[in-house]
Formats: sequence, C-alpha cells, structure tokens
Amino acid sequence: MSILLVSQAVALTSLPKVIISFALVFAWARWATAVDKDADYFHLNRFRWNTLQLIAGAVGFAALFLMPIFILGFFVAIVCIGAGAGAYINHHNRVTPAGSKWTMDLQGFRNALIARREKRAARNATFRFRKSGLKGIPSPDDPNHEPHIRFEELAEQAFRRNAQRIELVGSETGFTAQIVVDNHSYKQGSMPPAETVAMIDYLKAQCKMDVEERRKKQTGECKIESEEFGDHDLRVMTAGSTRGLNCTIIIDAQAQLDIEYKELGLLDNQRERLQPLLEEIGKVVIVAAPSKQGRSATLYALSQKHDPYVRDIHVFTAAHERDLEGVTLHEVPQDETPAKLQSLLLRSPGVVAIGSVQKPELAKVIAGSGLDPEGPRIYAGLKATDTFGALKVWTKAVGDPETVAKGTAAIISQRLLRKLCTVCRQKYQPDAEAMRKLNLPVDRIQNLYKASGKVMVKNKLEPCPACNGLGYRGLTAAFELMIIDDEARKLIVAGKLDALRTHLRRQKMMWLQEAALAKVVAGQTSISEVTQSLAKEEAAAAAS
Repeated sequence: MSILLVSQAVALTSLPKVIISFALVFAWARWATAVDKDADYFHLNRFRWNTLQLIAGAVGFAALFLMPIFILGFFVAIVCIGAGAGAYINHHNRVTPAGSKWTMDLQGFRNALIARREKRAARNATFRFRKSGLKGIPSPDDPNHEPHIRFEELAEQAFRRNAQRIELVGSETGFTAQIVVDNHSYKQGSMPPAETVAMIDYLKAQCKMDVEERRKKQTGECKIESEEFGDHDLRVMTAGSTRGLNCTIIIDAQAQLDIEYKELGLLDNQRERLQPLLEEIGKVVIVAAPSKQGRSATLYALSQKHDPYVRDIHVFTAAHERDLEGVTLHEVPQDETPAKLQSLLLRSPGVVAIGSVQKPELAKVIAGSGLDPEGPRIYAGLKATDTFGALKVWTKAVGDPETVAKGTAAIISQRLLRKLCTVCRQKYQPDAEAMRKLNLPVDRIQNLYKASGKVMVKNKLEPCPACNGLGYRGLTAAFELMIIDDEARKLIVAGKLDALRTHLRRQKMMWLQEAALAKVVAGQTSISEVTQSLAKEEAAAAAS
C-alpha cells in the first residue's frame, strides 16, 4: 500500500519538481565522484568518506521522495547532503597543504572555471609553451587563442616534415610562409597580414621580446612541448624592412649545430690526412663555405676535437648560437672582434674559433697569430665556394701571400647535400655516357640510387612515412681539404696557383665534386642532388 502511495505521489508531482529533484541527484553524483577521486589522491580513507557520502545521499533522497511536503523534503535533503559534504571539506582542509585547500568564495569558483577552460584548451592543443611570459594554453575566449591556433597550424606542417626553420616574409599585401627542410624551401602559401602580425606578436611575447618594436632586429627563445612531436626549442628572430615585417623561427638551433666530428661527412682518407693537423698547435685552419652550408657546425666540431680541460678554448660569434662545455664564448660584433682577439692572444689561449671573418683588420690579426710557433690553433670561418676561392679571398684580406703561406695549416671547404631516405630510395642502373661525363668508373659501378618519396602499401604507391614523400631525410656534407705543406707554401708565395693545383693533385687531394660523387656511389645521396647543389652555389658565386 505504501509503495502505491509513493508511486502515486511521484506520478502527481509537477514537472518543475521533477527537474529540481533530478538536478539535485546529478549534483550529488558529481560531488560524490569528486570526493572519491580527491580522497584517493590524498590518501584520506577513501572507503570511509565514500560511505559517508552514500549515507548522506540516501537519507536526503529518502526525505525528498517520501515526505508529503516537497519543500520540506527538499530542505532535509539539502541539509543531509550538505552535512556530508561539509564534513569532508573540513577534514580535507585540515590535512592537505595550503595550496590544495578548498574554499567557497567567488574567487575560488572563478579560478576553478579558468583552470577547467585551460585544461579543455590544452586537450585540443598540439603545442604548449613552457616557461614563458604567457601561462598555459589560451582558452577560446582569450584574444591569444586565434594566434596560438595559427601558430599551431604552421608549426605542425614544419614538424611533420622534420623542418629546421620557418620563414615569414611580410609585404603590403600579406605574408608569404615557407618551411625549410634540409636546406630546401617549401612554400606554404600566403597568410593574411593582420592575423599573421598577431601571431608574430604572440610568439614575441612568449619569447619575452618587445612586442611594440617593429623595426629593429630582435631575437628571443622559448620552449614548446607536444605529445606528438616532443619537446623543442624555438629561436624567434624578427626585423622590419621597407616592405614589411619578417620573422624567422629556427627549430632546435643548438641541436642543428651539435654534430660530432665523425658525423660531419669527411671521407676516410680526408680524416686520415686531417688528423695530424688536429693534434698540432699554432697556425690557422680556414673553414670556407657559402652561406647556410654548415660552416658553423664544422667550426664547432673541430673545436671540440681539442680537450677543453687541457687547452683553453675560446669561440667568437656575433650572436649566441650554442653552448659548449668547457669553452669560453665571446659574443662580439665583427667590428670589435680584432681588438678583443688581440687582447685574448696576450693571455696565450690554446684554441680559438671565429665564426666569420669579414673584415681585413680581423684577417690580419688572425694571420699574424699563425706565424707564432707557440701561438694558438685558430679556426677561421670564411665565405667562399671552394678551397682555391678561399685562398684568394684570404690572401686579399691579409694582403701578404708570405704571411698566408707561413701561417696557414689547411683550408677546408664544404657543401651540404641532402641524404637519400633509406626507406624509399630507388635503385637504378646508371647511363654509361653520363657516368663518363662525371668521371665515374663505369665498369666498377653497377647500381646507384635516386630519390623516390614513394613506398608500396597494399599494391598502391603512397608517400613514404619516413621522409613525408620528399625522398630525402637529413644532411651530410662533401668536403675539399687542402693541406698546405712546404712545397705548397712556396707556390702560394710565388702566386703560382696552377702549379699549386697540380702539386696538390699529386698529393691525392680530392676536389669537392669528387667528394660529393663518392657519396653518390656510396648510396648516401643522388646525382641530381650533387649537380643541383654545386651548380646553385657556383652560379651564386659568379653573380657576386
């Protein structure tokens, strides 16, 4: 009979009362779930507190549904559920740290909502900035949300292709975006100006740069993390021009320069010839390459061949590029480097590396130090296409062939080459006539490799997942090594470069193209990559 009366009471209940009752049930269920998770996290006797919440809820809902007066039953239900909640909150606040205590004020409620929005935004985000001026992931109602999403869209394309750099070039009509993968640029189309400027400003804020400054060159760094792509360092560089704002984002700049000596790409016979020089002191070793052809990485690798705990090693750069253990870094503008270097030479350093020599004043100081038999070993970076071109540039800058000849131990030139993807590279039989033109032995080479970018998946060609369809992955370098012996010094002083070339050939010096083709024969790169890379730099040199 009582069951019938209850069922009749529920059936006759109005719709608002039903909604209120179910809202209270839902709120209690959410609270009970929160208590269960919190008690488990803080080890607060989970069973006891769950049981208390269940008893409080059972008593409260029994009153709500069984008492004939709905308002009275609702009040009793609130009191019972509130008593259970209050008991747990009181115990929680007595035993947990200050930062974990629960409060019922409006600010605490607001903080909880903000944390919830940030958590939801973080779940949908690809990248998260760390240790920056802006905290967390911008929520959808945050003005920085759209700039963050635009950055994610651009950065995701770069990371999927293992890019080293993102470039944004501004103009009056908009921005052109491109990503650089293994020294090759791939355009990503145009971007609207207002939205792109907002994205750049957002990045500058993350790097703690001056957001309002549009004209001067600025450089900043920040860190990002992603579950899919891992943790990475970003170096953001911005500068204004008459055409607009330009922005370059370098991905893991230090890691790009952190290449061990044995991984540079020197051939076995080149390493054997260079090794004795690396064990000597005094004289200058010139490292020559066009722009963006790995000169800095080679300079750092050569510097690290010396023990920093045995020799005092110093590196001069115009801007901070990477950290080296046990090495003193000098961030000095090119105009101030000659005076700084002269001052350092008075303290008898063991090894000095100079990233770029652009002024004759600096070249003269370096070359003069090379004449001192007890002086330091100096590695000097120079912009040139090959060793003979570097010798001409160096001699002109120093102004005295005899000083160059006596103070220089070797000249190294290099060119970066993309490595074939080992997953999708395609074997083929080369054309005999083409082999002869490249001076490759036809009778000893049966097969070469070329780029494909495709793999067979279920009888269908699809883009290679290892290289994202590019056909290449990673970089190596081809080197030209000029060892300057006594005979070479005489020829340099006399200005007889043709005779010097003949002499070096007798000493089994390998030209740059030959070193590059040796990598083709080894299956590391392709003929098209070698011809394209060498031809591009030669054309640039001829134009300059």
